[in-house]
Amino acid sequence: MSLLSIKDTCAYLSTSRANLYRLLQAGKLEAIKMGRNTRIPYASIEAYIHSLPKLHDHSSTQRKGV
Repeated sequence: MSLLSIKDTCAYLSTSRANLYRLLQAGKLEAIKMGRNTRIPYASIEAYIHSLPKLHDHSSTQRKGV
């Protein structure tokens, strides 16, 4: 099991520490306490990313008047 620190998870998700803790509080990410350290399983991060809404691909549609 691959684990990331809070700092590394923030960098990976391009988010703030406060927002990461909000995600943890909301149950959108899992955390593991190892003594005084908190670690986030990489699988939890990947699951969170895959749960985010997908952007629609508009490149194949033609826009009128352009």
